[in-house]
Amino acid sequence: MNATPAAIKVTISQARASFSKWVNQASEGKVITITRHGQAVALLVAAEKNSKSRIGTMKGNIAVPDDFDASLPDDLLNAFEA
Repeated sequence: MNATPAAIKVTISQARASFSKWVNQASEGKVITITRHGQAVALLVAAEKNSKSRIGTMKGNIAVPDDFDASLPDDLLNAFEA
């Protein structure tokens, strides 16, 4: 059974006055409902965490030749040094 995050209702004025407080609450898993005249107008929730590692994300998409680190031909080396 998954627990539902605690919901907190705040007015726009309250949200504006203590925005960082509500952002911290949302980052801890709470859902902040921002209201205007008693009606919900927006939700402040935690952003999804990026769980994917950037290292290795191209694995299988790039082919590195076996002679990748072999010396370049002399004429090509000379072109770089000219």
